Amino acid sequence: MENKIKDIREQLNISREELAKRAEISINGLRELEHGKIVPTVSLAIKIAEILNLKLDKLF
Repeated sequence: MENKIKDIREQLNISREELAKRAEISINGLRELEHGKIVPTVSLAIKIAEILNLKLDKLF
């Protein structure tokens, strides 16, 4: 699944470490998610969208 997490995170000047901590996932898990190697659960996708202050459809 293509996502825009990394691009948006970088535009907002949020580090990978900060987003991972706030989303309660590992840094490696976030890295794999950003590179499309894993697909997030619905609850994780919603949590990340909320942290980045976006609607879910703008993230994916």
